[in-house]
Amino acid sequence: MLSTSEIVIAGSLYCYFNYGEGRDSYNFDKANWFYFDPNYLKEHRDETIDKLLEECMERDYMSKDEYTKRMYRCFFERYQDGSYEKTKERVKRLEMQSNNK
Repeated sequence: MLSTSEIVIAGSLYCYFNYGEGRDSYNFDKANWFYFDPNYLKEHRDETIDKLLEECMERDYMSKDEYTKRMYRCFFERYQDGSYEKTKERVKRLEMQSNNK
């Protein structure tokens, strides 16, 4: 990755609903794409990719739909915060920042 000039990251939320015999099943797939251009990566070369992704998700969190927010919260909990409670605090902070704008 050190010689990479740009990075594209895709996140996806996939749900499958089976309504039983004789009924149609339903698939739902929601994807998010994150693009980091060469100039941005050069400016932030001392930061890790997960930190850049975290900052991007935090910046856009309040403008996303509920499915995308769920995906972001999952990333925060599993890879950044390590617990549901810490992620809950992060979301509260983001909501308060949004309300103060």
